Amino acid sequence: MSGIVNESLRKAAKGTAIAFVGMLVYMLLEFITRVIIARNTTQSDYGIFSIGFVLMNFLLSHLVWGCKVELPDILHISGVKGKVIK
Repeated sequence: MSGIVNESLRKAAKGTAIAFVGMLVYMLLEFITRVIIARNTTQSDYGIFSIGFVLMNFLLSHLVWGCKVELPDILHISGVKGKVIK
């Protein structure tokens, strides 16, 4: 019984370590990308990029965590008029 628990804990720790390293790599690449974009664009262009990036991360995090956000709801909230294809 103890061996099964130890093996499960070892697998969980390994998965957590891999996720942590992946998160660090992602944060480093995001920082480098933002520095490059900030140096090569104007303030208004960088602001537009930042707003888009924040919205994308917000929607993706809600989708990953199981919150149901559908495109027609987003279009309705944002005031986009027209037909929505289902």
